[in-house]
Amino acid sequence: MPYNTQKNEPKYVSKLEAPSFFSLQRTRTIRGHSDIVKTLGWNCSGSRLASGSADHTLRIWNPDKLELRYSTELKGHGSSVDYLSWDPTHSDRLASVGKDKTIRIWDYRGL
Repeated sequence: MPYNTQKNEPKYVSKLEAPSFFSLQRTRTIRGHSDIVKTLGWNCSGSRLASGSADHTLRIWNPDKLELRYSTELKGHGSSVDYLSWDPTHSDRLASVGKDKTIRIWDYRGL
């Protein structure tokens, strides 16, 4: 992996521009789950935000349009979704872990 080698900057693996959503507001509340959110994560390109909940679902959000109608609900876990992780090499794939003792691999392109 390429590392930053600039003398005046700290070392980091990669640097991404923040989504335009962050330039407009400091905080924003989004609603879509019917129970508490247990996990949250950005994809590797910063173009999508995923949330996992005790309501047994994941949601994929568009950070520029944080409204329920612009989100995608993913169902498949039989209990709380406790962890999620996006594929660091592909912005459309993520894995989720549920309290139902299952790991699910999702490909957003097929949804």
